[in-house]
Amino acid sequence: MLKEYGVTIKGKEYRAIRNGTAPAGLVSSASHPGEWHTVKSGACDCPGFSYRGKCSHLGALAATALVERWEAHKGEREALEREAEALAARLEAILGKLALAQEAEDGAWLQVQEMAQETEKPKGKKKAPPAVPLAGAAA
Repeated sequence: MLKEYGVTIKGKEYRAIRNGTAPAGLVSSASHPGEWHTVKSGACDCPGFSYRGKCSHLGALAATALVERWEAHKGEREALEREAEALAARLEAILGKLALAQEAEDGAWLQVQEMAQETEKPKGKKKAPPAVPLAGAAA
């Protein structure tokens, strides 16, 4: 079954036609509109591939395989997204409860500190103890 894809690589638009999952296809030329290059078995019939041994047409055809895989796993991705959203909501609820517990703990700690300070505060002004004469000291 022939399937056509639109692919952009390094700002250039390509059209690629594949027959199912075969690693071969036709890829449009970005520099010469209306021309098509045949890509198969990791090779391309364009002048760039003949010169450098690589070309963007190979990348465009490879990108179509990624698009196919992406589309094939769409349902799985959506299920994972829903699961991630549910987990995020649970985490938010847990963090909210944790924040409330921390506030309560902080409030209880402040009460304990206040109580400790109250017990350490002197109750009114204390009088100095009466002077006791030392033995053998002249009066």
